[in-house]
Amino acid sequence: MRPFSVLMFITIGLLLITRHPAISERLPQPTLFLYTNDPDDVIMEGDTISIFCETKYRNAKKFFLTCLSTNETIEQKGSHFSLSQITSGAHTCKYCDGASCSEPSDPEHIYVRDALPEPIISVTPSKIVHFGDRITITCSAHYENVIFSLYKGNKLVKEAAASTNTTSYEIQNIGRENAGQYMCWYKKTTNNRLIQSHPSDPLMIRIKDLPKPTVSLEFPEGDSGSVIIHCAAPRTDSRMWFQLLRENKIVEQEKEDTQENKATFTIKDLNEKYNCIYRIRIGTDFADSKLSDVVFLGKGDHTTGNIIRLIFAAVVLIATGLILRKHLSEDQNLEEPAPDLPAARVLLVKESVEMEIQMQHEPAKENEYKSI
Repeated sequence: MRPFSVLMFITIGLLLITRHPAISERLPQPTLFLYTNDPDDVIMEGDTISIFCETKYRNAKKFFLTCLSTNETIEQKGSHFSLSQITSGAHTCKYCDGASCSEPSDPEHIYVRDALPEPIISVTPSKIVHFGDRITITCSAHYENVIFSLYKGNKLVKEAAASTNTTSYEIQNIGRENAGQYMCWYKKTTNNRLIQSHPSDPLMIRIKDLPKPTVSLEFPEGDSGSVIIHCAAPRTDSRMWFQLLRENKIVEQEKEDTQENKATFTIKDLNEKYNCIYRIRIGTDFADSKLSDVVFLGKGDHTTGNIIRLIFAAVVLIATGLILRKHLSEDQNLEEPAPDLPAARVLLVKESVEMEIQMQHEPAKENEYKSI
């Protein structure tokens, strides 16, 4: 072979190797992407989903989508797979250019549901309440425009269509018949099919009437800017919690996890109304007592000495007023002349001496009163 022919053969071979990645190197690994109409990528049976096998290699001739759990493979020319029937499990894709194929993509796990995700059930103000309290049970779904069903045990309590993703059920005056376990479901129409969700977690409503605590005040000597509030529960539990609440039910202070049946709170803000409660734990929930009597602390000097002085000043003021009233009344009786009266019995009191005068039926004479 001539040197020129050998050189040409080598050059053509190098060009073929560099132009054909299947011979010089493996094809780039693709990436599998999943697209659904659901914001949480929830796939229901019968839903249509889109799977893309993306690659930077432009000469791919065929694409393959494989379900690893069943070894089922779908082959097509394009990289976009539109599927209305898909099996749960890990899926991969690859592509080929002639006899050369890429490595499979990293697996994408697909979960196909036969029911909608369960709703969330909650209650306000608490799971453990007093007789006569008002509670609100709320069910929340992942979707809007659904039909909610609320059950107490096996009994349907409420069924309602909601344009939003929540519905509420209010019990105005809770009684023993309202206590128990509640659960909720929802239904939604998708792809012309009515699909029901899984049930929510159970919600247990209990009634526990804990009596209210007693509340008392203590005014520290020499400290006019603070007041001590004592909150005492009528019962003792192994673990107790105490809370001091403002009038708007905001927690001002809290004593946590104590074995005593009382707690002490020191207050600096005196221009407020306060209540206190105690709490006990039942399972994983808290049971609150009824509110104590209201304590109102107005601004001012609350030391014991000043309180005594204020009481003494009030007594002196009242006594002075009574004496002044009596004095004015006596002066009025002395200064005012007696009017002409018909015959009558008149009782005059002067200097603690009572004198009774029998009047005549005739009109009184001018000097008839001068002898008195």
